[in-house]
Amino acid sequence: MHLNTYINISKTYFGKPDSVFIKNRNKKMHDYEAGIRGADCEFPEYHQGQVDPKQTCHLKEIAIDTIHEDLGVMDYKQYAKKGVHIGKYTQEQIAKNVVKWIAVWKWGNNNRYETLEEGKSISYEVLGYVDAKLAVSLLNEENRFPFPLPN
Repeated sequence: MHLNTYINISKTYFGKPDSVFIKNRNKKMHDYEAGIRGADCEFPEYHQGQVDPKQTCHLKEIAIDTIHEDLGVMDYKQYAKKGVHIGKYTQEQIAKNVVKWIAVWKWGNNNRYETLEEGKSISYEVLGYVDAKLAVSLLNEENRFPFPLPN
């Protein structure tokens, strides 16, 4: 596809939100336009920091979702049929060379969201990693890039 700008992952993960995630989510949910739903969308990055030995999650630093020891700073974005949204703040972090990759993911169960509960198992799929600068170059007027990437 796009040599050195896309890494296909397509792997499903199962996890259970723990008390640390839920407490952090409850504190931050009022900062999100989408409320608790938006805060719950931080679970994949949080969980990846637990299950991928190459990733470290940063709960407190807004500019950094995870740091991948080989790829650098990653920003996790949820897949949507109308395209993957990258907000202005993230675009600024990409322009400053802070964010290097966009990790595209979706909830299990056909990307249907349910409020996360402590100890209740949920699934999500990491679809792939897209070079952040490529993603920005493909943004439309709604700040969304197509995924899968165009040929």
